[in-house]
Amino acid sequence: MKLLIVYFQENDSNIRSTIDEHLYSFERYSGEECYYLNVAFGVPEDICKVRFDIVIYHYTFCVLRNFRCRFEKQLVKWQKLRNISGYKVAIPQDEYLNTDLLCKFFREYSIKTVFTCLPETEWEKVYPKELSGLDHYVTVLTGYVDEQALELISEFAEDERKIDIGYRARRL
Repeated sequence: MKLLIVYFQENDSNIRSTIDEHLYSFERYSGEECYYLNVAFGVPEDICKVRFDIVIYHYTFCVLRNFRCRFEKQLVKWQKLRNISGYKVAIPQDEYLNTDLLCKFFREYSIKTVFTCLPETEWEKVYPKELSGLDHYVTVLTGYVDEQALELISEFAEDERKIDIGYRARRL
């Protein structure tokens, strides 16, 4: 199976470890043939000639909607993506901002499944089918600990930890 992971990263050499772990987890753990497209550098002319089974719009792509005007302009520049073959899914985060833009993007780019941190009771409130065109919703965590990171973390683990689970967020 061929997977295309569409993401946005203006500086690939300065990627956060959490983003790197999530972004490349498909290649590391799926066992499938994975291709990565960083749209920060444009969309290749011939991308639609390649037949993909699944197209994944990573949260680094979806997060651009936080900058409403920029996201709308970029979607116009990236219109070739609409014609890529394959079943399309999206993994947004920060789902409290500009969800109307996400719904518009989902519909216009034929996204059929969203992997969301929202509980089932909120799916239709945030992404109504009549606006989003979504067929499936899957509740997921916003991140996972990569096995390689776990090895590194375990080197620093103490026998008696005061905190077992933590959450890092920025001040909004």
